[in-house]
Amino acid sequence: MKQYRFVYLLISLMLVLFVRPFISGQSLSTAILDILLLATLVAGTYTSIEQRRQFWTTAVIISIAVAARVGWHFSDSHHLLVSFLGLAIVSNGCITWFLLKSLFSSSKNTAVTQDTLFKAISIYLLLGLFWTFAYSLLEVLTPGLFSFGDQVLDGSQFDRFIGFSLTTLTTLGYGNISPATPQADSLATLQAITGQVYLAIVIARLVAIQILQGDSKS
Repeated sequence: MKQYRFVYLLISLMLVLFVRPFISGQSLSTAILDILLLATLVAGTYTSIEQRRQFWTTAVIISIAVAARVGWHFSDSHHLLVSFLGLAIVSNGCITWFLLKSLFSSSKNTAVTQDTLFKAISIYLLLGLFWTFAYSLLEVLTPGLFSFGDQVLDGSQFDRFIGFSLTTLTTLGYGNISPATPQADSLATLQAITGQVYLAIVIARLVAIQILQGDSKS
């Protein structure tokens, strides 16, 4: 089970990020998305199992986030929604940070394996999910930061920010959702820079590992 933990994380991330458009509008779409999101958080926590402190840190934060999300569904409390989004940002940030440390730890990365590639891709998608919650939280706290065209949405519909986050991360930018204020524009620009810098550094890292692996064999 442990050797496939990054596969589980990658699959759960792909489901959260790309299944949403096909279930939107259905009666159980919110429940399905929540289940997929929970699976992603659990899989992300499982990747932190190498160190007990990391595991329990993420597990506690995610448990509180899930409780806040459930509480918001039943009470529609603004404070619970803000708590959920904030804790989701923290938990995703923790998981991403732990994976980054593992990816760039010279003592653990002596070869480019499937595990290394799954981890690198998972981090990239986690960055997209991290910014999704960040945009949603800002829209909840300060409505009107983003323009949704003719649609009237709010930050509680965080799944609508998934596409915007991924297109911004890849610098594609369709324009169906766009920053409406200088503050939101700065945040989106920062995400685009983060995505490009991450790709450049990771590619350089993987090439360096391959070169070191080749030198050690020669």
